[in-house]
Amino acid sequence: MDKNKIIQLELQVGIKDFELNLQGAFESNGAFSEMHLKNRLPGAKNRLKSILDDHRDFAEIIDPFIPEEADFGIYKLEDKKTADHLSASRIELAYPYFNLLILLSGKFNLLSLSLNGAIGFSGLPLVGEYLKDYGISKLDLVYFSQKETGLSKTSEFFLKKQFKNKVWIIDQQIKIERDFNVGLEYYSGQEKQIIVFPSKNTGKLPAVPASGKEEKVPVASDTTGPVKRSPVKITEIAPKIAGKSIQLTISAELSIGPFSFEVIGMGIIIPFQILNGFSFPGSLAKIQFTLKGLSLAYHTPSLSVSGAFMREITEATTAAGTSEKTETYNGLVTFKMGKIEIVAIGSYIKTPAYSSMFAFGYLGVPIPIDPSFNILGLALGFGLNRNFVMPNISEVAEFPLVKIVRNGGLKEGDSVRKIFADLNRYIPPEDNSYVIVAGIKFDTYKIIVTTGILAVAFGNKTSVNLLGLSVSALEGVYNIEFAFSLRADIEDGIFIARGQLTEKSYVLLPQLKLTGGFAFGMWLKGEAAGDFVLSVGGYHPKFKPPQHYPSDIPRLGFDLNLGPVNIYGKIYYALTTGCIMAGIEAGIVYTYEGSLLYANIAIQFQADFIISWNPFYYEAEIACRVFIDLRVGIGWLSISYRQNIMATLLVAGPDFGGKAMIKIAGYELETSFGEKHRKKPELQRPDFVKAYLDDADKILTCSISKGIIKKAGPENGPQRTVVNPKDFVLDIYSKIPITAIEGTETQLISKTIYPVYSGSPALQNTLYLEVMLDKTKIDLVNELIIQSVARSVWNDKNHISDEEALSGDNLLKDICKGIRLEFPKTVVPVQSVPASLYDTAVKNYEDGFHGFAVEKVNNDHFGPEHILKELNLMDDHEFDVSDLENDLETYRYKTILGTYKTTSYAK
Repeated sequence: MDKNKIIQLELQVGIKDFELNLQGAFESNGAFSEMHLKNRLPGAKNRLKSILDDHRDFAEIIDPFIPEEADFGIYKLEDKKTADHLSASRIELAYPYFNLLILLSGKFNLLSLSLNGAIGFSGLPLVGEYLKDYGISKLDLVYFSQKETGLSKTSEFFLKKQFKNKVWIIDQQIKIERDFNVGLEYYSGQEKQIIVFPSKNTGKLPAVPASGKEEKVPVASDTTGPVKRSPVKITEIAPKIAGKSIQLTISAELSIGPFSFEVIGMGIIIPFQILNGFSFPGSLAKIQFTLKGLSLAYHTPSLSVSGAFMREITEATTAAGTSEKTETYNGLVTFKMGKIEIVAIGSYIKTPAYSSMFAFGYLGVPIPIDPSFNILGLALGFGLNRNFVMPNISEVAEFPLVKIVRNGGLKEGDSVRKIFADLNRYIPPEDNSYVIVAGIKFDTYKIIVTTGILAVAFGNKTSVNLLGLSVSALEGVYNIEFAFSLRADIEDGIFIARGQLTEKSYVLLPQLKLTGGFAFGMWLKGEAAGDFVLSVGGYHPKFKPPQHYPSDIPRLGFDLNLGPVNIYGKIYYALTTGCIMAGIEAGIVYTYEGSLLYANIAIQFQADFIISWNPFYYEAEIACRVFIDLRVGIGWLSISYRQNIMATLLVAGPDFGGKAMIKIAGYELETSFGEKHRKKPELQRPDFVKAYLDDADKILTCSISKGIIKKAGPENGPQRTVVNPKDFVLDIYSKIPITAIEGTETQLISKTIYPVYSGSPALQNTLYLEVMLDKTKIDLVNELIIQSVARSVWNDKNHISDEEALSGDNLLKDICKGIRLEFPKTVVPVQSVPASLYDTAVKNYEDGFHGFAVEKVNNDHFGPEHILKELNLMDDHEFDVSDLENDLETYRYKTILGTYKTTSYAK
């Protein structure tokens, strides 16, 4: 009996010669418990025939549908940790050539049709003798429907047991997705390869290994020599039913010696209509063949060359219901000889409205400048009708241009299709937009290698983007990878800089991971104008950052994972317009899972601080926790012990106060100290004026923002400003939000605003505007200056709540802070100019029938001693003149150097 089974039942039922042997059991497998009742019927077909001896006609009819063997069962599983349950039934029917599996449950349903045997290629005509060692050993078709948004651990555990010997378990993960799935095990010689669809490992370019490094050949466990590597490798199999046709796409790689060749997206499209009334060869003409791309590589220790090309056509339905096609052409070429690396990548997209192109090239040549800055390679690119989208900081290391510059091309395992897809996603087509890209790769003292990409986009909008990766590594000792990005949107007034350690960063041990990131952002225009944020390691747990703030900033710290023991430490710090925050977290967790013992012991410490101002307010919370969870035994015959000890201290102020709490053995003890019913302090009117409106001369200011030509006058005295009225712009700015404007037709959006001090009334601030010139009123074009203001100063109520103080939504938006004035633009109408029809038509026609002879009339003023002739700059006949007499027959050129006459004559 299995050591995990504690109860086992067996029931035998006989009907004539037909016997059922029912087996029931209770199993405990680590974190899961399972009860089942199942039966297997070997020789089911023969047994059923014996029952139907008296009904042979009926038996012959159903004979093809009777399985050789049958297996059915009822299961009930439970996750011991989460108490998640799963009830399921299973039916498996074995036929001579295939097996049918049906799984039914309240969370998912599954139908599987698997091949019973192998498919060899040796029987193929003509080429069979060359493919004796190739074939398909396993083939499984699965349809999977799921009611859960994601597989629970209980469902995943159950599916893994049902597919124990199938192709769907890869790296201990179940690879089944919703709807139709195809899985197979392909063998070539001694090498086997599992391929599943849907799959992400498609279109891999035959990579060029680094110079001087030989590719390692895996060694089989049952042989003493190296295993012969298969020359054929299938990278994708994708069946699909689309429209009124069946489509099958295959990608495969062929390697022979130094050559590698790959076909990407080679497919066949079979329309359903040829199945009705098939005729030869008319029906075969309706079958279509497709090929999306090709790649080729040649590698020797001294020379490596590779290239790839892909073409894709996509269709999209417009709002009007019409279909539009977009053609995409992508290409990649790499060349490596010695220390010289050359990479070129390009993309051309043709849409119904416009075409776009992007080209990028990298030259890897060492250029020693200084030990602190040693150039390893340079890159340059441009895009026409292309924009630039900054990738998320976690995706910078996989950004296509960063990878190409860093690796000098593509490395083994890189997907060509993904490279091209990412390139067109981050540098997408956009009409009337242009991109210039520059890249560099350099090292610092041969310790840190940095790859940087600078992209400037202009046209519709102007933005400056900088991103890259810095790596410092010593194999087995440390590996630190730091991704960085910077984006400045000129029109939108947004500046965001980010940096983050990648998941590959460690020190001393690969298990000692380093984590952390930072973000800095400023918003100068738009709704968030005036806001900024600086964060290292994220935000306070209670802080709710607004949507425009950078998110997903990992804590700065370490994470040491030594099997059952996990030790970690993390810190963070952040500064915003309304508050400052910081915190620390550390802990050690021990987890053990065995057949008879389960243990989870944790010691954790956490401290979080936040301070807001105007009004001044602070809060600090410290917590310490000890958690013990022990379980000895199996299932019902087990003993559990759980203890959770927690101590917290909360302090807030001013008017210092707080509370302390201890939880142990289900009991809770809490005590308060200081001000129990604290009320957040509020500013008084004199304090508010002193803090924000202390200088009355600067409450309302005006300045010329554009159109200044020069300023005249003494530096310390009055100055006169000379402006260009065409570009002149005058900004009138108020520290106090403006609620009304008189003297202009521009209307404000009605909004109630309060200054944040105790008992303040609703704000009423009217701007009176009048522009006079010699007692004459001048009407200027005006535009409101709309900005955001801090809620701690101006709010839609005369106080700020605790939730607002801890929220990232600390700006009151769409507030008028001034008005912008400029002169109206004068439009000069286009006036008609009379033209002589004779001069433009008849004269030119008549001149076409005449030739011209040039003779010199007078050249007394041009002597051999003239400086131009002495310097051999010009000869006599090269001097041009401008005085032209309007005579059709003779034109005279008069200069100080002489007089020339041009005479027309008939041809």
